[in-house]
Amino acid sequence: MIFPPSIARMQIIDEGQRRINLWLPLLLIWPVLLALGIVLAPLVLIAALATWPRYGRLLLFGGPQLFGVLCAMRGLQVQVKDGSHRVNIYFL
Repeated sequence: MIFPPSIARMQIIDEGQRRINLWLPLLLIWPVLLALGIVLAPLVLIAALATWPRYGRLLLFGGPQLFGVLCAMRGLQVQVKDGSHRVNIYFL
């Protein structure tokens, strides 16, 4: 089973002069999102049943697909460079 990322690390580099490392604990966000998902689940089910011919399947099966995309972010590295500035974001 693949787990969602638990830490996001962001580096901001200014041509060797200044380097900022930020560690963002995503692990603290997952319980809040789980509780929110449990609270909103009945509303999603009602909306899916009300719009079944067109959008019902999207509402019902979109949640697990979105979770799969979030889990696939583990190991993602984003590097952006603009002139003398560089930003690196790592999902661990």
